[in-house]
Amino acid sequence: MIEILRILHVVNKMDRGGIETLLMSIYRNIDKTKIQFDFLVSKHEEGEYDEEILRLGGKIYRVRSRREGFLKNKSDLNQFFREHDYQIVHVHVSSMTNIQSIKSAKKNKVSTRIIHCHNTQGPKGLMHEFMHRYNRLIIDRYCTDKFACSADAAMWGFGKKKTNKGKVNIFNNAINTTKFVYKDEVRKEKRKELGVEDSFVIGHVGRFVEQKNHGFIINIFNELIKIEKKAKLLLVGVGRLEEDIKRQIEELGIEKSVFMLGSRADVNELMQAMDVFLFPSLFEGLGIVAIEAQAADLHVFASDVVPKEANISELFHSLSLNDEPLKWAEEILKYSKNKARIDRTEDIIKSNYDIKANTEWITNFYLDHAKN
Repeated sequence: MIEILRILHVVNKMDRGGIETLLMSIYRNIDKTKIQFDFLVSKHEEGEYDEEILRLGGKIYRVRSRREGFLKNKSDLNQFFREHDYQIVHVHVSSMTNIQSIKSAKKNKVSTRIIHCHNTQGPKGLMHEFMHRYNRLIIDRYCTDKFACSADAAMWGFGKKKTNKGKVNIFNNAINTTKFVYKDEVRKEKRKELGVEDSFVIGHVGRFVEQKNHGFIINIFNELIKIEKKAKLLLVGVGRLEEDIKRQIEELGIEKSVFMLGSRADVNELMQAMDVFLFPSLFEGLGIVAIEAQAADLHVFASDVVPKEANISELFHSLSLNDEPLKWAEEILKYSKNKARIDRTEDIIKSNYDIKANTEWITNFYLDHAKN
């Protein structure tokens, strides 16, 4: 009987964020007779994907977070790697601020140690900035392989020199393309469910954090609805800034036109109900939802800081964050007339964002490194 290779993924919590959704897409598609995924998290609460992980045969382990104490986190990580035998650990980060998990993995002789950068900025503050820059200099002492979701994320995480020398694997944040292919019956059903059958629907998917720039989204929509009275805004996601955004919506008196839908498992279907997708992030490692939106044949209006790798079709429009909300609104309204939606599978596959090809690549990477 062939022994199944178990890969340990290190993340904060398995909620419906971009990193976690990517991991679950790979996990669902990977050959589980060869490879299984386990997860080491630093949040005590149950994650939104936890139940599915356990159902698929994965294990979830918890350690105390750095916020609960640096020494407690370090102690838990060292103890975990002493007690568990993994050949491969895959650590997912937004910056190099905290690399203790990769240090502990090396200390306890994990043979393949991957650090994977998913963003182009990290936490604010002088200490965070110092630790990011310092750890970037020493990361090669502890990891065996470096991954990033885009060239910009690679430069942020590992530096220009290593990126330009090809020492970072660019692993595209792939999607399950077939889930997002436009279906007219799904659009009609979802729009009826939401009560937006006759509306021009702008959509956004993202956590309520500073990075996603929800305040600017609301300002854009406020300008847009002055021109297009039937406009509606769908906001999908949760986060600590939700109440602030609710207050902003109420102060502008547009609460009847804004739908805050929370965390949803049917993002692919909600995208069918949308007419355009709004994505004015302050920074992004890639922006996987922009790929999903294009797969659903939506025009995407993104800030010019979103990496160029997210631009995979003529549907992608890049605007400056220095432009006034009214300019964004006017650009969006150029595409307010219903267009015939088409199958964008070819664009996704051609751009190397289809989950099947990327799952095959990472499978071969894991198996080859396990042999070595």
